[in-house]
Amino acid sequence: MATIYVKLPATRIYTGLLSVRKNLVDEQVGNSLTCLGKAAFNTAATHGNPTADPLQLYGDTPTGEYLYIGITEPATSDDDIHKYGPYGAIKMEPLKGDAATARNNGRTGIMIHGGAVDPANGLLRRTNGCIRLFNEDIQYLKGLIDQLNSGSDQVVNVIITDDGEQQGNCADNSSCDETEPPF
Repeated sequence: MATIYVKLPATRIYTGLLSVRKNLVDEQVGNSLTCLGKAAFNTAATHGNPTADPLQLYGDTPTGEYLYIGITEPATSDDDIHKYGPYGAIKMEPLKGDAATARNNGRTGIMIHGGAVDPANGLLRRTNGCIRLFNEDIQYLKGLIDQLNSGSDQVVNVIITDDGEQQGNCADNSSCDETEPPF
């Protein structure tokens, strides 16, 4: 079995790291990837969540344990490619922790996906509560998952924490053009 680990910093304006580990030997597989779990403030506020509370709709990504569901088909429209990237998205089902509480509060559609970077600076853009990776990193992660799932180390869950070290900055997009994913 294998697990996707997302270690976000407590201060979500900074990026964190995503890694994949084999559970039985606690061995990292592949590279660590830069990721972001920050909500766009104006979009969150427009939907009644001015503090981007992860437990509420349109908030930051909720921490906790998720069941790995699978990888969606790649987006086909230019609009969806801009929002989610061209390589598909990782679907997750909340199981424990804040993730389960957020689900009970109506949060659905939390995924790991790519999407266009901020054109001004190349930084990861904020989302409506998903984990965003650079497009080339979601492509790499998809290949890594496909490789593991073809053997005995099936990817079974995703763990998201907020005890990671601060990495780089994220884009300062205060609103997000994303809606519920079309997948």
